[in-house]
Amino acid sequence: MRVTCPTKMNTYFRTTMFAFLLIHFLTISQSQGTIDLHQFRKDSHDDRVKREASHEPFVFPGLLPQQTPLQITPGGSETFLIQDVLLGDLCLVPTNMETRPAGSPSFGTFANGLASIGIEEGVILATGDSEIALGPNTSSNDGTTGGGTAGFDADLAAISGSSALFNVHYLEFDFIPDEDKIAFDYVFASEEYCEYVSTVFNDAFGFFLSGPGINGPYTDNAINIATIPGTNTPVAINNVNWTLNSSYYVTNAVNEFPGTPPGNCTAAETSQPTPLSTFIEYDGFTTNLTAEADVIPCEVYHIKIAIADIGDGIFDSAVFLGKNSFVSGDDNTRINVVSGYTDPNDETAEEGCENAYIAFEKVPPNSSVDISFVVESD
Repeated sequence: MRVTCPTKMNTYFRTTMFAFLLIHFLTISQSQGTIDLHQFRKDSHDDRVKREASHEPFVFPGLLPQQTPLQITPGGSETFLIQDVLLGDLCLVPTNMETRPAGSPSFGTFANGLASIGIEEGVILATGDSEIALGPNTSSNDGTTGGGTAGFDADLAAISGSSALFNVHYLEFDFIPDEDKIAFDYVFASEEYCEYVSTVFNDAFGFFLSGPGINGPYTDNAINIATIPGTNTPVAINNVNWTLNSSYYVTNAVNEFPGTPPGNCTAAETSQPTPLSTFIEYDGFTTNLTAEADVIPCEVYHIKIAIADIGDGIFDSAVFLGKNSFVSGDDNTRINVVSGYTDPNDETAEEGCENAYIAFEKVPPNSSVDISFVVESD
């Protein structure tokens, strides 16, 4: 990496490394109920709105005392969300950036996500208002209409097995990789968990990558790289849950109806402690997963990140994309560069007067990398 600082400065450099570990304990259920509550979805949603004010979140005293609830900032231009937040490789210069529907509150950024979803910060793309994600989890079902819909998407229909798509949202762009792999981190979350697992309400999302050397079944011969690790199976509610691919699932279910588990929930799941409910609303989500693909360096590729409610538009889902995690390279190592000044009100540095610094943060921290930089003065 070459960093040029064309100002007069007495500069010192710090290399900072951070490692985070979040462990979720899961208990796998051996059975699953099959109660059909489809006809009660709208009624239960309306009842939830009336009851919500009376709900008190259950907090485990002393658990994760150093963590804070998820924070959501709705909005942001496509340039900010894609180039400034998502991309972590200075050589990946995005073009033809687009978010649809434009200006939707379903797009935004998040922070303080480590305690809940295992990703500290990044971009959120939801089917409803992005702020629905905010904890504590006070309802087993929550949702809004968000910013409308971008229309029908054949690729999401193929993944979900349904043509009943609602609240479709896109984030997409072109890029030119400088190495032969691309990868980024993500988490999928939904309010459809756990009542509507194995039903038609299979809210879906996809990362559809197209370009040279790719020959897949989706639009423009794209492939979907949001898949269960080691398989070609799309990550979706009916594919990742308490009983199926459960090692990639984290329950946050809140049982508002003590006794018989609602819908297709199991007693084993709804009886689990939910310490994460303090931090995030969604009733279930995946572990931190990585989307990756082989590419040809120096060629133009296109990625379409899409999400939709399936079956109806009542309960929300979202995908969280790790900040600076979209990189090109085999080891996915990236360097975050942060600059600062002694006086926060004066962004200049003069030799012998004011100091400045540049901090190099290496992610992940458990590997070595050489950093080359040049400091120049007028």
